[in-house]
Amino acid sequence: MELADIKIEDVNKSTKDYIKKNYMPYLVAYIVLFLIMVAFLYFTEIEKVEDKLEVILKASMYYLALGAIAYAYVYSKIEAEFIKQFGASIGFTYTKSGLLTSVGGKLFEIGHSKNIVNVLEGIYKEIPLRIFQYRYVVGSGKHSTTYKYFVYEIDFKNKMPEMILSSFRTGGDDFIDIFSDYDVLKLESNDFNKMFQLRIPKGDATKSLEIFTPDVMHNLMQKAEGFNFEFTKEKLYIYTKKTLSNTENAKESFYLVKYFFDILNRNIENRIHLDK
Repeated sequence: MELADIKIEDVNKSTKDYIKKNYMPYLVAYIVLFLIMVAFLYFTEIEKVEDKLEVILKASMYYLALGAIAYAYVYSKIEAEFIKQFGASIGFTYTKSGLLTSVGGKLFEIGHSKNIVNVLEGIYKEIPLRIFQYRYVVGSGKHSTTYKYFVYEIDFKNKMPEMILSSFRTGGDDFIDIFSDYDVLKLESNDFNKMFQLRIPKGDATKSLEIFTPDVMHNLMQKAEGFNFEFTKEKLYIYTKKTLSNTENAKESFYLVKYFFDILNRNIENRIHLDK
């Protein structure tokens, strides 16, 4: 069965169903071989029980890791098809990957082995909007960590002040160090400061205050927990570690991004008008 023929509502459920329908003989063989391997190692001539158990544990970990890699491969295929179908439902076009040269901002300067995949492109209120998955790696070998974000890129076509608003809930700790030369700006709402941290280039506090007005802060506290916002040149990047794994949360995230755009855009346009 071709993936394009499957209506995907939930990536996790569809992955399990797809494996059952298309790979069941391989799954059974995988389980049987695992049991045979464990039995063989158990009856090998290793004197100490502790040593025998250690050998079985290590072998099992490697064997299960192979299974995890195979599952991740199928999951990524199902996920890509789900994002493609979701994009079609909102009138966006889909491409498998994007160019790193097409993005800007501090997030994309971190780490190595960077890639942009599952790209959706469309228009919202005459403004270009892209949605894509972004991955990068920090460290190497055993000490490496892979970070994954869903990124929403809004092209305002007007230069904006550089700043980042990070949510403590998603832990922007993996990229916050790159803003070490930025000032942390405390806004007038203590409740807002407990949920978010605003970092700006030195001396740009006035422009930031024009955007993060009391009504905007109130709305962001209500709905933006878990989202990070980076303003850079003509673009706004909204990124989150939340996954788009089912139709419900994909629609919710898309609605929230449009909502964030609407509440921020008024103040951004006002600031641009004052600068002219």
